Amino acid sequence: MTPEDFQILKAYLCESKSHRWIQENIMKLPAPPNGGGYKAMEVLHRYGVKADGKGILNEVNVTPENILDLLNSLYSNEEEINSEIIYIEGALISKSVNSYERNPRARMKCLAHYGVKCLACGFDFEKVYGKAGKGYIEVHHLLSLASLKREYTVNPIEDLIPLCANCHAIAHRKSPSFTLMEIKAMICKS
Repeated sequence: MTPEDFQILKAYLCESKSHRWIQENIMKLPAPPNGGGYKAMEVLHRYGVKADGKGILNEVNVTPENILDLLNSLYSNEEEINSEIIYIEGALISKSVNSYERNPRARMKCLAHYGVKCLACGFDFEKVYGKAGKGYIEVHHLLSLASLKREYTVNPIEDLIPLCANCHAIAHRKSPSFTLMEIKAMICKS
């Protein structure tokens, strides 16, 4: 949750501010005199807040850490009662992220050495998906580029391995990543 989202939620839920007020004073966007506040409503809807939530938390100490739990408790039983709940998704959000550049030649060298089957589970995209999966596999850095925070010389055979999307996702479920042997051991247990 962004600091601005928190301020919007707090203004609506705790201070009973209108959508228009929020849009003009927190979001610093113009709101037409009649109606308006639609951008503020988009943010509130993203967190499941409805019109009946205005001012509902005015007696509660709301913090960035507890607001999502409070919202969940407000609306937790509603789904059992109301099967016509509308779920809104697709609001456009701008994000600024750091991305660490990968060398495509190192990837090719890794795949030339290991092939395109997952080293952890043996999954072969082409065997399962046919032509659409031919040559596809993800390449995992054994040494996380994000943890290095600098450039380094990669050895495509010692530092990279091919993993299917599932095994690659599991590898990154902890930091530092699960090792190839740890992932293989998880697969054997299932």
